[in-house]
Amino acid sequence: MSKYLLLVFLLGSCAQSPTWEDSNSTVRGWGSMREALKMGHSEGRVVLDDVIGERTYGLGAMAGLQGEITIIHGTSYIVDASSGELTIRPHTADDEATLLVTADVSSWHMYPVPEIGSYEELEEVVAELCRAKGMDLQQPIPFWVQGVATEIELHVINGSCPIANPDGPEPWRTAQETVLLRLFGIYIEGSAGEFTHHNRNSHVHAIATGSKISGHVDAIALSDQSVIWIPELP
Repeated sequence: MSKYLLLVFLLGSCAQSPTWEDSNSTVRGWGSMREALKMGHSEGRVVLDDVIGERTYGLGAMAGLQGEITIIHGTSYIVDASSGELTIRPHTADDEATLLVTADVSSWHMYPVPEIGSYEELEEVVAELCRAKGMDLQQPIPFWVQGVATEIELHVINGSCPIANPDGPEPWRTAQETVLLRLFGIYIEGSAGEFTHHNRNSHVHAIATGSKISGHVDAIALSDQSVIWIPELP
């Protein structure tokens, strides 16, 4: 992941869209946390159908902040709480995201992980694995996790950012225990306001296996039955 070749800024209807590439994976981003959440520029920036392929992983927020999207191995999960109840569906040809980061990875390496007691510990484990592989932690690194969350807190954005617009609709929130799930995340240091919230070095979404629960991860603890994947370097 240290051999990123270019940074492209697209103009017109799309926000600045940086593209990092190496011979093993491509990470692309549309919009930023600052634009979509703090500044309220939540217009559609990318048509999902145009960027999701068979190997795509990704996460982001839908146009108008009407829910969140998670992509695992080419399958999309759009979660929406605008009706008052949580619904999850695949994307359609017309769906657009205002904030999206995608990764197309040709091969992953799997690592068993110890019991992880907090979101901060998860970030530490990801950073250590990536550092040991010689990856640049100030470039976006995709990772994903499969296992059991002993605790997890999630939210789903519901039309506005509660920090930028405290009088707007509240996000849907849940706290669960002992949840079989998959996580997808982007790890990057020094990118607060762009890819991550200000107190994080990662942006992580979860999909609970066998239940109608998905969203942005606020807090998590994982059992030692979990495994993590990071990209293989060429």
